Amino acid sequence: DILGKDLEEEKKKNAADTSESSYDSVGISSSLKENVAAAISSKNTAALEGYMATSVNVVFAASEKAGLRTPAEAVSDLDYANSNGESPWNFNLSAATLADYKAGFYGPYFGTSTIVGKSANNLVVSFGIDAYGDIDFVFVSASADLLTE
Repeated sequence: DILGKDLEEEKKKNAADTSESSYDSVGISSSLKENVAAAISSKNTAALEGYMATSVNVVFAASEKAGLRTPAEAVSDLDYANSNGESPWNFNLSAATLADYKAGFYGPYFGTSTIVGKSANNLVVSFGIDAYGDIDFVFVSASADLLTE
């Protein structure tokens, strides 16, 4: 089961040899990306809690909702994506699409050390991966249109 992988082993595999906190400097394993995509696509976001840092910055585009949350709170915040995002989800967005998102106002949430997915009805989620291989931010946009303004 792709969601049931040994979390400690996964974290060791994802750990980077850098002390930089830039989201452009950390590699992401294909298995972590697959697990995040599977959790969002199946609406089983509780499975992500074990992949999260002790403090997760959760940001909702175009709202007042933002701040540091526990992993359990961050998973609860993902209920918005569960309720509003329609399948299928695409976690293999084109480089051009990601470049457009990165060039917009919310660009900092779209580095190379992020996992980004877009729902069939245009909702976008982005997960930032820290130097330890943990999710340390979750960004949610109700519409991809907000990301290219």
